Amino acid sequence: MSIRNTRLGLVCRGIVIVWGVFSATCSGAFAQSLNVPLNSDDVSTLVILAPSGPAFLELQISVGGESYRRWTGRYLSRVLDGDGNRRLSRAELSLIPRRILAFAKSADPQDIIREISEGSEAADVSSEEFIQWFNARLPKMFDLIAQPKPADDAVRLAGLLDENSDAAVSDEELSNAAKALRFRDLDNDETFTISELVPYRDPRSRNVAVTPDVVSLPFFHITDEDSLNIVAGRLLERYGREGKLEWRSLRVSDQKTASNSLDRSLLSEYLKSPEFHAGLQFQLSDKANLSDVKVEIQKSASAFLQVVSAERGRLNLVIDGMKLSLVARGGGANNRMVTRGYLGQEFSIMDADRSQSLDEMEFEGLKAALVKAGTEVDFHQIDLDEDLQMTRQELFRFADKEQAATASRVEVTVEQSGRTMFSLLDSNGDRRLTKREILKGRDRLTEYDINLDGAYSDVELGTEYVLTIGLGRSELRRMDDSGQMAGMAMMPTGDAILPGRDGLAGPNWFRLMDRNQDGDVSRREFPGTAVQFQQLDRDKDQLISVGEAETVSDSDRVSGQ
Repeated sequence: MSIRNTRLGLVCRGIVIVWGVFSATCSGAFAQSLNVPLNSDDVSTLVILAPSGPAFLELQISVGGESYRRWTGRYLSRVLDGDGNRRLSRAELSLIPRRILAFAKSADPQDIIREISEGSEAADVSSEEFIQWFNARLPKMFDLIAQPKPADDAVRLAGLLDENSDAAVSDEELSNAAKALRFRDLDNDETFTISELVPYRDPRSRNVAVTPDVVSLPFFHITDEDSLNIVAGRLLERYGREGKLEWRSLRVSDQKTASNSLDRSLLSEYLKSPEFHAGLQFQLSDKANLSDVKVEIQKSASAFLQVVSAERGRLNLVIDGMKLSLVARGGGANNRMVTRGYLGQEFSIMDADRSQSLDEMEFEGLKAALVKAGTEVDFHQIDLDEDLQMTRQELFRFADKEQAATASRVEVTVEQSGRTMFSLLDSNGDRRLTKREILKGRDRLTEYDINLDGAYSDVELGTEYVLTIGLGRSELRRMDDSGQMAGMAMMPTGDAILPGRDGLAGPNWFRLMDRNQDGDVSRREFPGTAVQFQQLDRDKDQLISVGEAETVSDSDRVSGQ
């Protein structure tokens, strides 16, 4: 197997996944060896930045034995071809969902015919011609979706403390944590609870599943030249020195230029076409439980990249000791069946006169169901024969077209598990962080600093990721998937658990002062003077501890205590 040699590289820590869109330059060597029908537009670059260096994987996504782009085009062509003659007329092309026309940058069906037929005013085009046109126009798009998590696990503390956006928290940033989080202390009690730290969560909603903020996840999604340059800048900011990155840890086969480094421009070029350590193929199936994940690891990468276990549809990898599970999700036919069943049920409910059709007034009651199924549409877009009555067949045909629009995007679902920085710092498990826990943070995190650089990433701390790749689904199908959302909503994820004054240690005067019940008395809680506080705060950590309070005799107690 031939692997392209590249003289550039980068060294990073943490985990970052970069979806490359510059696939025309990919060799496709791994995809060919995996016996996949190769289309350069379907080959992408997956970059995983593990603790000791990056791993570059050549990624291809197929459906039913052909590239996902061609499969999607074929499916859309079949849905549009109402008379089944394998040709698409202007009237049939006018049924293309607006979302597809938007990202295909085409607004008029005749323009599609004119472009396909090279300027002629033909009446129609063949299905195969349309599929080829669709393949050329369909952009490479990935929807990154964070799986809902119990609120305790959804706090991305590392992202909140990472002031320089380098995918890790340094000792300095950890020392500055109380200051960095001060505006999140909504109740002004000098502690930071889950409801205050979790992104976009209403503090009044105590027992709900939470979707982590995608921005805080350690993933970069490159869609164009601009986003690629942003990623290059972030990498240089975190891992570079004086505007350059050393590449000796890139783990490429050509080590002759190991002393060289790369600047922003060279890094951007490298991200477009790296040397691959492995080939990765997601073989999706339109039928449920038939999808699979295949990987072929280059011999030179076997020292740091291994397959731990593999079963149909799931592949568990270890990269520099970092656990990463890859899951292939198919079942598009089931998605369509669920959507049809849901819309059919709602249709029956709205069909008050049992006429087996809906007029415009009855259709108003169906709009909410259509939105839940992933589309917003007016009555006349579905009423194809313009008889002012919408039948089930018209509704289902419209739903199938919208499913094609949804499936034309690749959906990457990210799920996090394992240890988090919040859970490690929350030493007593009361679902909040106190000043004492933040001060002791370095002591708790040091053992996880794999490369001993004084900074801590989620990966080093033990966070594990599961990446599930499949064709796009409607929100209805995501909500229905294994009942996960409903199940998680039942989890006991209440906010901070306070011990009560009877549960606090120390003398009575100390417990009365400790208003936030965190086991310490801060300067704000202390009613005496600054001089008196300093006398009691023997270790000068700006907190009076239980031990310090217990050494105070009655004669030493300040007035008013």
